[in-house]
Amino acid sequence: MIKSVYYHYNDFEGGIKLQKEFSEIKKNKIKYNAKKINDGVNTIVLLVGESVMPQHMQLYGYKIKDTPNQINEINNMMLYKNAVSPAGITNLSVPLMLSNIKPEEFNTNKQKVVDNVVNFANQNGYQTFWFTTQGLSGIISVIASYSKNIKYISGYDEAVVPYFSNALKNKAKKLIILHLMGSHPNPCDKIPEKEKVFNPNDFFNCYDSSINYTDKIIAQILKQLKNENAVFMYASDHGLKIKDDKFLHTDSKESTKVPFYIWFSPKLNNNLRKTGEIDDTTQTTIIYDKTLDFMRFETIKIPTKKIKYSWIKVTAKSEDDEFSAEGTTLHDPKILKVNDYWVDVKPEGHMFIAKYEDVPGSIGKIGTALGEYGINIGIMQVGRD
Repeated sequence: MIKSVYYHYNDFEGGIKLQKEFSEIKKNKIKYNAKKINDGVNTIVLLVGESVMPQHMQLYGYKIKDTPNQINEINNMMLYKNAVSPAGITNLSVPLMLSNIKPEEFNTNKQKVVDNVVNFANQNGYQTFWFTTQGLSGIISVIASYSKNIKYISGYDEAVVPYFSNALKNKAKKLIILHLMGSHPNPCDKIPEKEKVFNPNDFFNCYDSSINYTDKIIAQILKQLKNENAVFMYASDHGLKIKDDKFLHTDSKESTKVPFYIWFSPKLNNNLRKTGEIDDTTQTTIIYDKTLDFMRFETIKIPTKKIKYSWIKVTAKSEDDEFSAEGTTLHDPKILKVNDYWVDVKPEGHMFIAKYEDVPGSIGKIGTALGEYGINIGIMQVGRD
């Protein structure tokens, strides 16, 4: 893929913004006053999948046999039949799964992500590991950065397995988090050619094959955990919306339906082994509490420093119309929402805001009209609902 200079600059600028956000959030500290109930699970593994729809898993009744290895382990797991993700996009759902932050706090209290499973494990006798085939990704990367052992891995998802195997040799208690590319659109690009094993003429060939590919990776992991005092949690960050024969990676109701289960090693204490099925609707945000419970602690969280974030909304009304702008003063002042459209604009100089029909040629007409009056466009940004 060849990137333009502008594309490269956006990457650089995005990295600078991300680093600033890292620095601000990590200024916030948290201390856990944890009361130990009894000995916790020695090895806790969480695998976060990507864009997996449970209705396309044999484990959830799908017609194609794409999860045979997980089916073989069903007697060792608690399967959540109606699990839902807290959001339909990765950068929201994963932090909500792994930390104590609430959805409504993302704009105003983002520093709460310091209260996360990695931080808790670090403070309570666990070695922490984070292996991912996904790149740096906003708040997820902040949580990952607390891990004592972290590796961003190139290649297909199977590349995490050797790192996992090596981490398993560590004799200390361990929290291991694996974040995979999974079935992210385009799924044909996420798996080796030899793993495209279903009907090549079927629209879902690559998608179903990607789920089967993940099943093989999970089989390798569970095989190594069978003789350990261990639990393994699997959940997808979100599902997908399908429209007009396209996989839509978007925040939608359809995208919140996900697979979720907890697998228990045969070597685990029977008091902790709770297998079967749960039909009730279950948010994957329980992963935070489940992880702390497997460590066998009761906790009181004590923040030692707070950083204030401001979110400002200004609304102007007339008899015929209404206009609103929202923004924050985090780092530099930014306008982040105009009416119902998300943007990222620095409020300075002369600004022109236009609402237009989203059809080819509309932006060109606006540029032409401004040019006729000698107005040059320095920076332009498009927001869509």
